[in-house]
Amino acid sequence: MGRILGPKMIKAQAKQGEGAIALSTRSLRWDERTWTRFPCFIKRGLSRRNERYLFLIFKYLEMDKGVLVITFADHSQSYLLLSMLPQPAARPALIFGTRATIETILAGKTIDKIFIDKAASNPLRKELLALVKQHQIPYSSVPAAKLNKLTTKNHQGVVAYLAPIALASLSHIVQASYEKGSTPLLLLLDGITDVRNFGAIVRTAACTEVDAVVIPSQGSASISGEAMKTSAGALAHLPICRVGSLRAAIQYLRTSGLQIMACYEQAADLLYPTDLTRPLAILLGAEDQGIAPQHLKLADKKVRIPMFGPIASLNVSVAAAVILYEHVRQRKF
Repeated sequence: MGRILGPKMIKAQAKQGEGAIALSTRSLRWDERTWTRFPCFIKRGLSRRNERYLFLIFKYLEMDKGVLVITFADHSQSYLLLSMLPQPAARPALIFGTRATIETILAGKTIDKIFIDKAASNPLRKELLALVKQHQIPYSSVPAAKLNKLTTKNHQGVVAYLAPIALASLSHIVQASYEKGSTPLLLLLDGITDVRNFGAIVRTAACTEVDAVVIPSQGSASISGEAMKTSAGALAHLPICRVGSLRAAIQYLRTSGLQIMACYEQAADLLYPTDLTRPLAILLGAEDQGIAPQHLKLADKKVRIPMFGPIASLNVSVAAAVILYEHVRQRKF
């Protein structure tokens, strides 16, 4: 009998002699209903089954235009679309090396995050750190072992990930909104680190005419391929502004004529009687920490979403959707 082929090996394997194929029951959602949905899988091919994998003994295996053809010992066949098999996650673009990272920053490329060896004494380290602070790029000082896990190449103590989008300037966003005669609407995200929440918020924001989402450079969700996926591609259409200080950004927006409205569960005023048609920046905090006190005290208005029942609060992405669609209702209906 030949070796067991995992799902990742199938695409590269055009033909295979006698052997077994291991299919992940979790990724294929393999249960009794699957036999009904895919009757072409014959039960006699089932050799062994457990909670994680389904093992099929085969006589011959081949691929034809995206279809896996399994021939069993009795010459009966089963078919499986390769699109059903788990696909490897797309890896973000990675840059390593101090000089390469410096030149990438100087070339104007958007970097999602930089990891720097905390024990390294690279002579270019000071130049890199100065650029990181100047361009407000998130970074972390980590042990060398962390960098070695990210890449096996000669990283010289520096590894960086490129972001899938270009970032926008907050001042340009506000100015452009006023110049085209519209009423500015921005979202300020304070400490929201969960990439799924971030992606869901961006997706809703793109559907409700938000001008931009503003995030701090430190303590925020990564602008990664996963964020692009969870936003259903909305990150490609909605400007994202990354700022070094959210406090400074709030103060700038206030001087630019925007009202800062913080939404949190302990606010005295309700959302629905509040006028949302003026130039507005909506401030939302993470579910565990909430809005930072130094940011909350800068808010011009504090509101809460009415809650009924035993649960005290909403998921932050759901809360964002409630607020944004109330904004849509007030402006358009």
